[in-house]
Amino acid sequence: MKKIEVKGLSFSYNDGKQVIDNISFSIEESKHICLLGNNGSGKSTLSKLLMGLLYPNEGEIFIDGELLTSKNASLLRQKMALVFQNPDNQFVGATVEDDVAFGLENRLVEHDKMQPIIDKFLDLVGMSKFAKSEPSNLSGGQKQRVAIASALALSPEILILDEATSMLDPKGKREINQLINSLKKENPKLTIISITHDVNEALYSDEVLIISSGKIIEGGNPEEFFKNKQLVNENKLDQPFIFKIKEGLQSLGYDVDSSNNIDDLVNVICQ
Repeated sequence: MKKIEVKGLSFSYNDGKQVIDNISFSIEESKHICLLGNNGSGKSTLSKLLMGLLYPNEGEIFIDGELLTSKNASLLRQKMALVFQNPDNQFVGATVEDDVAFGLENRLVEHDKMQPIIDKFLDLVGMSKFAKSEPSNLSGGQKQRVAIASALALSPEILILDEATSMLDPKGKREINQLINSLKKENPKLTIISITHDVNEALYSDEVLIISSGKIIEGGNPEEFFKNKQLVNENKLDQPFIFKIKEGLQSLGYDVDSSNNIDDLVNVICQ
């Protein structure tokens, strides 16, 4: 089932510069798709178009087969949740649990039903013990976990992560990407769209779509894509860190053909 379908989409801001240029693609329900592109490629504009925060100059967006328009955008938007790159821009509550409650209040959830929902999703992202904490006292990774909990509490069918790990250190990035993987197992029907310039993050997805100068250039299995150095170079991307480590180990005579993550590689070296 196609959860999102984009047909001939084009968009320009008031300066006339074409930011999205006649792109078409579809996303199946329950898939984790990575929209990968360098800064200025148009990927964040595309996320706003998918959410109905902007409207295309040409083309169409369908959510569950329904055409997204200015008339039904607020209704279709209830199927989606967006997590931005800077979680500070999303915090509105005095405490962590207040922040999760804010979205529920906007959805008119009855007050006596809120607390179990808040508790459930703070527990899911590993932030239960910080429920009474002020968001300003949290680390970057913790703030992003709360932002994701706030989004998930709204029971979205589509979760859009717009550069959600770009402001985090390597440990924070790894934690959030592992969290996203666990979310897929918790809710098999959840469709996830990661919008990023980070090639390492792309490896966590089911499929990668490359966006460059407002066009969709390439797509497919991320492992297969990054093995093709010619395609990687043509799209002005870098290879993920783990690919470089594998190549280095192979040049030293280590057998890493079956190793798929950093832990595997460490085990190979230590043997």
